[in-house]
Amino acid sequence: MSTSTPAAEPALAAVRDGTSPQSPQPERPGGRGYGPVLRQRPFLLLWVAQICSQTAQNALNYGLIVEVERLTNSSTSVSLVVASFTIPALLLGPPAGALVDRLSKRWVLVLTNLSRALLVLAFLATDRSVLAIYALTMLNSAFSQFFAPAEIATIPLVMPRRHLLAANSLFNMSFTLTQVLGFVLLGPTMLKLAGPLGLFAVITAAYVLAGLAVAFMPRLEQHLPPPHVALLESLRGGALWRDLGIGFEFLRTNHAVRTMLVLLSVTIAIVYLLATLGPGYVSRVLGFSPEDAGYVLGPAGLGILLSSAAIGHWGQQWNRTRLVFAGLIAMAVTLPALTVVRPLFEEMVPALASGGPVALLPWQVAVYAGLVGLVALLIGGAFALVMVPAQTVLVEATAAHLRGRIFAILFVLNSVWSVIPILFAAALADIIGISPVILIVAALVLLAALLSLLPLLRAAHPVTTR
Repeated sequence: MSTSTPAAEPALAAVRDGTSPQSPQPERPGGRGYGPVLRQRPFLLLWVAQICSQTAQNALNYGLIVEVERLTNSSTSVSLVVASFTIPALLLGPPAGALVDRLSKRWVLVLTNLSRALLVLAFLATDRSVLAIYALTMLNSAFSQFFAPAEIATIPLVMPRRHLLAANSLFNMSFTLTQVLGFVLLGPTMLKLAGPLGLFAVITAAYVLAGLAVAFMPRLEQHLPPPHVALLESLRGGALWRDLGIGFEFLRTNHAVRTMLVLLSVTIAIVYLLATLGPGYVSRVLGFSPEDAGYVLGPAGLGILLSSAAIGHWGQQWNRTRLVFAGLIAMAVTLPALTVVRPLFEEMVPALASGGPVALLPWQVAVYAGLVGLVALLIGGAFALVMVPAQTVLVEATAAHLRGRIFAILFVLNSVWSVIPILFAAALADIIGISPVILIVAALVLLAALLSLLPLLRAAHPVTTR
């Protein structure tokens, strides 16, 4: 027996053809693009909170990794920081999402941001040992399991349905930007100028600012009981586990939502995979220094930003499923291009084959690196072409009382996928080479597109016979 709610049924019927679950609302003059989105004060506050909290999170991750490296000079110890962040996601992710569905999303966001600020302050009061860093990472991750699904589930509460694609594209762009702000700008700069104490003080302030921004949002859910009542109800008689079962049953019985969830997690896995292989690709395949990976492959981030901006501005009326299908096909085409840049350039400039990039003239090095950067730009654009509409489909096609659970499951899958490249990609690349691994990934992406999305597209436009 299906447990999907009546509210979810029209959404799921509509999502089969990639359209909005409700009848499209007539566009008002000037109602396209980001202007109407940014004029929504509650969304603007939520967006500011996302930028502050994600920047703080990325800067904190950078600071903790550097501290562990400074204290231990051990790659294994550094990898345990990643493991410390992943373990709570695996253990708490789905129950946290189910609990978020019972609570006020606004107050979940306020409390998790302020709790993470207090955690950083408490860490400063310790001896800042490696064990203290692992403890901070695990507790911070535990709070993040409540924060992340609550944040995404809040977007449709503050944004009219016709602007959800633009809102999700803004969140996708700012998610990419905050990685740069936290890892590249705030973390390294504050660590050099003010040391760990100064960096963690700024991180604490950013978490507090995020919490205050959400606190100034209006009350969004009028029907929910007080938090203490909701918590007691969720713990009584296994209610939380029943809620989890409803979420998994919803995924089992709704092919479109399940497909988008899996494709989103697979796309994230490919991002982690390329990040893992990036330094080796730049050094062993292209012949540059591993430290140049950020500069050579950095245009992928620009591609994500540009593609997200284009989708948010012009993609309101585009079929969501077709956008995701186009993104997967583009990914399957552009990933192999990474493997042919050097062979093609060696045909044009034989000096590259015999002496590597150091044998090239400066303008030839610029063209060589520029070609790789162009391919990376296109790959980043393909990533956004999958992520923005797929996430929008999940938001549109999932009933409001189920969104926390569904996105918590997505984040658990992302955590699992983030470990797989670290464990297996490097070993496989060492055995068969980096370029063959990239080609295998491209083939799997193409197969995923054909097997998962073609049935949805055919269901939306069935062929009739006379």
